[in-house]
Amino acid sequence: MDILIFSEGRLKEILKDFLNEMHLTKDEPDRGKEDKLFYSNKDAADFLGMSTVTFAKLKTSGKIRYSQYGRKCIYSATQLLEDLQKNKKSKQ
Repeated sequence: MDILIFSEGRLKEILKDFLNEMHLTKDEPDRGKEDKLFYSNKDAADFLGMSTVTFAKLKTSGKIRYSQYGRKCIYSATQLLEDLQKNKKSKQ
């Protein structure tokens, strides 16, 4: 896990770029879930259809990427799906 430090202006720029990218890829299937960009621990586990314990194990083992702001961890919907797909491929 990397900890990144950004100025407020740079963070806004990154989020703006991310939102623009999300808008461009919106036509991709979203597994029928609600359209959120970021998730909390419980919401991310629900989004992926797993228990919070299983999700915590994946996070602790480094198989799920996340950003941390203070004590709060948030998960990008796009990265969650990518990480889940990557983990499925590595098991095959």
